[in-house]
Amino acid sequence: MSFVDFKIDIFYELLTRVLMSIICGLVIGINRQIKQKPAGIKTNILICLGATTYTYLGSLVMDPNLPSDPNRIMAQVISGIGFLGAGAILRSGQGVTGLTTAASIWVVAAIGCAIGLGAYLVALFTVLGVLFILLLMNPFFNLISVNRDFEFRIVSKKPIKKIFYGIILNSGAELLKISEKQVNGSDFYKSKILVNGMKKEIDKINSLTEEIDTIIKIKYGEKEN
Repeated sequence: MSFVDFKIDIFYELLTRVLMSIICGLVIGINRQIKQKPAGIKTNILICLGATTYTYLGSLVMDPNLPSDPNRIMAQVISGIGFLGAGAILRSGQGVTGLTTAASIWVVAAIGCAIGLGAYLVALFTVLGVLFILLLMNPFFNLISVNRDFEFRIVSKKPIKKIFYGIILNSGAELLKISEKQVNGSDFYKSKILVNGMKKEIDKINSLTEEIDTIIKIKYGEKEN
């Protein structure tokens, strides 16, 4: 096929793939954006769309004398996604963060490749599987009493760093990282604290922290890998 004999049915076929890749990337991207992850809506859409486009181009026979081989294109897509995934993985304290983000980027690229090949059902069920893991696995893990990393974000009228040390020591959890800075042009302080412990220990920390009068706002949740 050449660009001269580009037909309308091919146009609609390409349009379907493009729209579906945008929707799939958007659905997964919204979840990552809500959780304030580095790879948000735009990143996931672009990854899915790019993988779709490359795979679709690899499936076209640009020269009648040469066979098309989308497998080679997909292999290069996987290699390229590896660089993006590596950039999302960071070391934090004694642990590593960003593994879930890197894995989701990798799967989004696979979804894009499936759409580029026209395997829409494969792409659809993969998206459903990703959403199941990202949305429903955390409540299941909460039932298991294992140590996990939790992140506290606190806004206070006064520094609470020393007070928080005592609260964590009393709870039995482990402090991994704590940072505190004053908001420019105000008397408020923002603190970001990473703690490792069981869910009951984290709940105890939260309840003790809420009793501090100088704290204006507190938000905490499990820190994803």
